Amino acid sequence: MLMNQCLVFKIRLALAKERNITPNIKPIQEDIMADLEPKKIRSFTARTLEDQQAFIENTWCDHCQKENLGLNSPVEYEQGGTVYIEGKCSVCAHLVITELTNDDF
Repeated sequence: MLMNQCLVFKIRLALAKERNITPNIKPIQEDIMADLEPKKIRSFTARTLEDQQAFIENTWCDHCQKENLGLNSPVEYEQGGTVYIEGKCSVCAHLVITELTNDDF
């Protein structure tokens, strides 16, 4: 996650330099600092079975570049005020991380 944000940071800086403008890096800095906070493990199994199944089935795998492949070994945690569910893709076993939004609760 941190590596992706660093890449976004570099892209924004390059675009700003190209356009000769001053970039707004505060939101990026806040995201990076949030990633440095420790993960607070939450109980995924405290969710209803229906919700658990929905989160396990509705996924996106960056490696496979496909949606809804499934998630093995889900772990729910909070970091930087954001709730995540992560596990392994059912097809390729690469890490899959889902960021929960208010719509997901």
